[in-house]
Parts: sequence; C-alpha cells; structure tokens
Amino acid sequence: MNPFLDIKSVQKESPQRMYARVDSVESLDPEGAENLIYAAGVDAGWFDNMIGPYLEGDKLPPSALEKMDEAPIAITEFILERDEDPEFGKLGEFAQPGNWLKIERTYPGLPATQYASLFGPPTQVNVSIEHVRREFARKLDSAFSLPQVPDEPRGEIEDRLRRAGLIDFIAVMDVGQGNACGLWRGGSGAALYFDVGGGVLTNARTFPDGRVKFCLSQTPAIVLSHWDWDHWSSAMRFPELLDCWWLAPRQQLDPIHLAFAWQLFQKRSLHVWPDAYPSISGGLVRLERCRNGKTNDKNNNGLALTIATHSPDQTPIKFLLPGDADFDSIPSVNNGEAFDGLVASHHGANVKAIGQLKSAGNSGPLVYSVGHGNGYGHPRLHALLEYLQAGWLPPRTYSTTQSRRNRPCTIGIRLNRTNLTTGCPQCRPRIWS
Repeated sequence: MNPFLDIKSVQKESPQRMYARVDSVESLDPEGAENLIYAAGVDAGWFDNMIGPYLEGDKLPPSALEKMDEAPIAITEFILERDEDPEFGKLGEFAQPGNWLKIERTYPGLPATQYASLFGPPTQVNVSIEHVRREFARKLDSAFSLPQVPDEPRGEIEDRLRRAGLIDFIAVMDVGQGNACGLWRGGSGAALYFDVGGGVLTNARTFPDGRVKFCLSQTPAIVLSHWDWDHWSSAMRFPELLDCWWLAPRQQLDPIHLAFAWQLFQKRSLHVWPDAYPSISGGLVRLERCRNGKTNDKNNNGLALTIATHSPDQTPIKFLLPGDADFDSIPSVNNGEAFDGLVASHHGANVKAIGQLKSAGNSGPLVYSVGHGNGYGHPRLHALLEYLQAGWLPPRTYSTTQSRRNRPCTIGIRLNRTNLTTGCPQCRPRIWS
C-alpha cells in the first residue's frame, strides 16, 4: 500500500517538486473571489524517470497503475484571492479542475498546506506554481488512467443491483465530512453501499473514530459516485471493504485516485461503468450517469442512485442519492421526476439547480451528510435557503451532526413501515429517524 493511503503511516515529508493535477476548486465566498484549491501530485523526479523512454515524439507513457505503491505522492492546498495580486490572478486562470501544475517548495512563495498522508497532519510551506504545458499534461493524463480495467457488462451490474433485494431503509452514515449511504434490509444487513467515504485531510478530525462500523454480513456491493477522496476513504480505515465488488465511473484520475484504484485492482474488486448506457436498473435501484459536458468535472460526470418503491398504500415513492452532482447534471431530475426523499448534494454545498428538485408530496426527508466544523463551511447558508424554498422543510430535515454528543449519528430514511432495525450483530448502527 502507498504510505499516503495508510492510516497508520507516519510519513510527514511531501516531495520537494511535484506534478500536481488540480482536483477541486471550492469557493469560500459567494462572489468567488477567494477560492480553496486542492492539487494531487506525484514527485516530479520519480515520474520523469518512470516515463523517460516515452518522452520523445508523441508517444504516451504506460499507465502508472501497477507502480502506485511506490510513487511519492502528496496533496497541496492553497488559497487564491483573485483580485488582490495580478500574479495570483493569472495563476487562477489555469488553477482549474483537471489542469496540471508544477509545484515546488520554495521561499519566498505562495503560502500553502501540504499533506503527505490522507489522514495525517499537514505541513505549512511556501511554493512556486507553474502551468504544465499541454503536451506534457497529456502524457500525465495518460499515465494516470485506467486502461487495464474494461467496462463492466451491463448484465453483471443489473444482477448486482437485483441482489440487493428488497430495501427497507437508507442509512446515511455519520462519517464526518464525507459520504457513505447504506441500503438496508430491515432486521438484516446492508445490501449495497453508495460511497464509503469519510473525513480526510484537514477534515479527518470530523470522523467518529472507533464508533463507525460497516456491515458486510450480506456481502454488499459498493457503488462509487465519483473518485473524490471523501467518498472512498473509509476503505482505507476498514480494509475489508476492499474485498467487496466495486462499481466506479471511468474518470480521468490523479496520483491519489490511482493509488487507491490500485488497491482495488490488485484484489480484482474494481469494475467500471460502461459509458454506452445512460442508466442501468436492477430491483428497486437505478444508477444514472451524470453529464454536464465538462470531462474534467468529476462531481458532475459520476453516478447518481435512485430508489423507486411503493408506500404501504401502493403510492409510488422515489429517493435520490446524488453524490456531489449538480442537480441539472442528473438525467432523472432534468426529465422532471419528483422525489420523496433526498440526500443533499455535495454535503450541502452550493450546487446548481436545487430549485429544480421539488419535494414531492408533503415535504419528504432531506439529509445533510456533513462533518461538524468542517473546513468548507458546509452546509452553506445559501444552499439551506434554496432547499427550503424548493419545499424541503425543517420538520423533515436531518443532519449527521444533529447529535454531536451521541455519535455516530446515522440517519435512517424509512422506505416502508418496517422498523429501523438491523440483524447483524457485528454492526448494529445507531439509527435516527
């Protein structure tokens, strides 16, 4: 395992010089003047030596997948205030998701925070940042991809979804600043997980250590909405999750994602969504491929999950688990489908088209999967107001932070009259409803 992913790692030093792919840009103010940038990088010297023979002409390097246990990798976090400094403003033009940067520790330089571990403490540094030229960025993208993993057959995905059987409730698990939703059979165990994430980096402290348990008694499948760290990181806390059957979207990865993908690949656990299909259903569950036309936008080109069932009086009801997607990138929302229950997208961040997702009936449940005191200020006030205006009302609004003294505060969304009970003696999560 790469030391960066090892929760027991004492690794503290990040590479001096890195090629780093911008993973996300989080606006810290409504006007977008101040932005928090995360860039996932690999030691530049290590990469140059690995692909040196392939740098001539238009040749692309082989995938780095099988070398990721040894790759020196790290994450750099920095803030850009676009209007204060012309130089930083120019940097902001290419510090966008999907772009590759060359980051080097230097003094003086831009103040930054670097993480040599997904779970460990950061180091405060100063860095210089340059844009990587397009031709070389293309080689980096090629190296950090998944060519060895073919598309999963549609029939296999349908079968895995059907195996989930009858679902009685959704457990939105308290994993701090992250996302993990279990589809549960009453009196039994988890049938399927939609993400198995948790707090990482500066938000690792939001994870309720020693109190979270994932139920594996029913051999559940795991569907990864997209490759963000806080949607899969609990598989590093609970390595037994790596042995499950995983389905993930094919997205352009960075060194951190690929290091995790290698953990799944070695166990033959990783299966990739076939892009030829906009949606695939099995039993009560439907998976949809989100689209917004921007291939570098992981949040909006991942998978969303819907559950369609009936109330005791046979009234159709639907629930939506969107991952981090804007609602206008989810096909069912664009098609005008109404939902009776919802997990707020992106932990309550400001996302597009909240108003497009009206609550069906009399204000169904809305759940925020969020970590108390997280570094992003989630859930955002503007998002809270938009959900309220769209008909998701306070009496049926819940948060995984609503009981900070009695954690983990897993929220149960009931799909029928079955009691929110589990029959697995190993997990028995505390369920609120």
